[in-house]
Amino acid sequence: MEANGISLPRALKLFFLSVTVISVLLVGLLLGFFWLLGQGMCGNHLFSQTISPDGRHKVVVFERSCGASTGFSTHLSLIKSEDNLANDSGNILILKGHPDEVAPTLSWLNNHQVKIHHRLNGKEYKAEQQWSSNRHIQIQYLH
Repeated sequence: MEANGISLPRALKLFFLSVTVISVLLVGLLLGFFWLLGQGMCGNHLFSQTISPDGRHKVVVFERSCGASTGFSTHLSLIKSEDNLANDSGNILILKGHPDEVAPTLSWLNNHQVKIHHRLNGKEYKAEQQWSSNRHIQIQYLH
């Protein structure tokens, strides 16, 4: 049997292919929308920053808040000194709690080493040992 010159099995294949393509596109659009919505809900509030001896990098300590249903978290990011803090998670250390209560002090030992005065206890969400962006920087913690 034919409908408009196309056999029924071929017409069904085209129909299901069209439905599949449209469904995949809709799911992709919805996922993208929710991802953007989630990013917009979070915000960073600068707590402190410490600049490297040569002035090329800085460690920023900030609170990251993603709405009323989430608790406080303290993040540390190592970035170039001319860069502004992006609306992202910390790239070297993430701790549970508000910076007023848990933010570690830190000091630059030289241009390639920073010491974070925090004893690692396994409760950190992130605790990197090094950072790279054209220059390798070691991150030390208290033992």
